[in-house]
Amino acid sequence: MYRCFTFLDKEEAVKQVGTFRLSGLKAEINRIQEIFNLKGDFDLLHAVPKPNIHSVTTLFKRWLRENEKVLSNEECEQLLKLALLKNDSIKTKEFNSILMTMPPENYQILKCTMKYLDNVLDYKELNKNSEESLAMLFSASLTEDKMGKNIPVLREFLKNRKKYFC
Repeated sequence: MYRCFTFLDKEEAVKQVGTFRLSGLKAEINRIQEIFNLKGDFDLLHAVPKPNIHSVTTLFKRWLRENEKVLSNEECEQLLKLALLKNDSIKTKEFNSILMTMPPENYQILKCTMKYLDNVLDYKELNKNSEESLAMLFSASLTEDKMGKNIPVLREFLKNRKKYFC
């Protein structure tokens, strides 16, 4: 995650159309993943040849999908009920309560991902992303959601990201 976000920051990926929506080159993604698997760490900033930003964003989403889900089914069920609440102060308080009970590693992954997506949304006019599109993209990567039922949870995180991940 750190290596991907560092590379994407340096390449100003947030200003590129299709960031996280466009797929990278499968051969390049597989090559980079293999290097990470062999070495354990790989500084993408010094990769030769320099990877395409869409390959790096695809690699990051793949990494999320291939590992244990950041948000459990139980957490998602609770958050989904809360996402439908009209009272924002109760919703925020209860969302934060659930976030604080998450395993610390999962919370940090979610926090770092949302903070990076906050940067993406700062440039949504350039990259053509929206809270809705990013919620759809990351619902399946961060949760066990294959059908889109957790999109409202991700939408809430993105809409009020500064309340949850300051």
